[in-house]
Amino acid sequence: MISNDAGESLLCLMEKEDSLATYKESMDWLPEVLHLQPSLQQPGLKHFLQGPNMHSLQTIFVVAALTAVALAQADTPTIEFDCTDTPELCANMCWGAYCTDNGDGAIGVTLTYDAPDADTTNARYKAACQTPSNRCSGEPTYNSCDEYPFKITSDADLDDAVSRCVTTNAQQIQGGKISALIKTLTNPPEEFIVLFGNPGDAQYCEYPPTCDNSDGLEWQNGGPAPNPSNPPSRKRYYYITERGTEVLSPVELEVGHRITSFQVNQTRVNENVKRLGKRDHDSEYHTVDDWVALKVIKE
Repeated sequence: MISNDAGESLLCLMEKEDSLATYKESMDWLPEVLHLQPSLQQPGLKHFLQGPNMHSLQTIFVVAALTAVALAQADTPTIEFDCTDTPELCANMCWGAYCTDNGDGAIGVTLTYDAPDADTTNARYKAACQTPSNRCSGEPTYNSCDEYPFKITSDADLDDAVSRCVTTNAQQIQGGKISALIKTLTNPPEEFIVLFGNPGDAQYCEYPPTCDNSDGLEWQNGGPAPNPSNPPSRKRYYYITERGTEVLSPVELEVGHRITSFQVNQTRVNENVKRLGKRDHDSEYHTVDDWVALKVIKE
C-alpha cells in the first residue's frame, strides 16, 4: 500500500459508510508511516491517531504526504493560538476571520504587525471596545473587552473591527502570547497568519462552521454584530501537527510546514509568584515550533 519512494505521497481514505472495524483496518499503514518518517514519532501525534480522539471526528479523510526532503516553508509566519485555554477569545477571532463582511469579505487572518506606539494601540482598542465607554466593565465574569484584529496590527484601523467580552484571565493569557509573538516579528511592518489550535473548543471555529450571533456576544460598529446574510466563503483547512494538535488554517499548508505556537515557562511562573505574589503573563510565554504532520478533510 505504501511506496518507499521518498517523493511519493501516502493516501488513506476513510469513507463515510465504513464501519469502525473497516476504519481501524484502514489505519494499518500507520506503523509503516511512522517508520518511514521518524519525525512523526511524536507521542502527541501517535496518541491522536491511535486513540479515541481520531474516532470522534465525523466523516474525515486523512491525507499524509510524506517526503524525505526538506519542504520549503512559506514566507509568512503561521501562528497558532490554542483555543483550549481561551475559547471565548478564539470565538471572537473566528467571528472576525470567517463571519464578518466589510464589503471586501471577512476581516480574515492575515494581519500586519506595524510596531505601533502606545497612543496608537490605545486608540485602536477604544475604537473596538468603548462604545462610548468600555461595554464589558460592568460584567461580573466577562469583564474584559477583546478586540480583533489585534491592536498591534494595522488591520485594527478598519472601521469594522469586532469585540467580545471575555474573562480577565483569558485576556491576560492572550496578552502573554501576543508579547511572545512580538519578539519574533523583528522587521515591521511584517505579516503573519493566525491559526486556531483545537478549534472544536471555540464557537465559530468549530466544525461544521456557523455564523449565528443570536446571543449578541459579538459586537461591531457600536452594537451586536449582525449575522451575515451570505457569510464569506473563506476556506477552512484542518491539520494535525506533530505535537498532536488539531489546527484550523485559512490557507493550505504542506506536510512539514512549520507552525509557531506558544508555551508557558513554568519556571518563570513560579519565580513570578514567589517574587511578585502573582503571575506576570507577559513574561511567562515563549514561542515553540511545531510542524504539520497530517491533513484532515471534513465533510
